[in-house]
Amino acid sequence: MSAADRPGSGGLESLESLRATIDAADAEIVRALGARMRAALETRRFKTGVADPDREARVMWRIRTLAEAEGLSADFAEGLWKSIMAESRRMQEAARDGSGPG
Repeated sequence: MSAADRPGSGGLESLESLRATIDAADAEIVRALGARMRAALETRRFKTGVADPDREARVMWRIRTLAEAEGLSADFAEGLWKSIMAESRRMQEAARDGSGPG
């Protein structure tokens, strides 16, 4: 066991600090997702349907580019955004049908 791994050492404090940073990032991600979903829900007022393949393709290209710039896997980001966009469509459909928020 290295000194950094021992209880009471600087390593534990660093671990706790990193975990606090992760927790804060998680909260920020959830807040951002909430804001994104609320905005996406509002877009239904301007559309006749829910799906917009051209817009989704542009979003995906942008997300892949942003992910790569951050040193993330573009495939990982694309998979995540496919889930996000699927939830967005689900929420819009539910709101349109009167079974969801908005």
